[in-house]
Amino acid sequence: MVTLSRASNGGSPRHLHRGHGTPSRVTSPVESVRETIIRKLTTALAPDALDVLDESERHRGHGGWREGGETHFRVSIRSAEFAGKSRLERQRLIYGLLAEELAGPVHALAITARAPGES
Repeated sequence: MVTLSRASNGGSPRHLHRGHGTPSRVTSPVESVRETIIRKLTTALAPDALDVLDESERHRGHGGWREGGETHFRVSIRSAEFAGKSRLERQRLIYGLLAEELAGPVHALAITARAPGES
């Protein structure tokens, strides 16, 4: 079961920021960047919990922010795929899955990734 919400569960996420760039076409006209992130992570990692929060408005006027948002995200995910993997391995896995979004519209991504049973 995947729980999707707009609220973050806290924790101490790691951040990825990238330079300015032109957004690429990584989503369909009907799928938002948030929906694309949810679809990709759900398909690849079969999480039992997933929160994807668009925090773009909190970064208004900062680097990478654009009108319309969908530039700054916080992901909290719990998946059995993370069992036995280090924090760095988990982050690299997620960055790889979201490479198109990170090369295009997503300027910053904060990640909290846990295996079941981890707090």
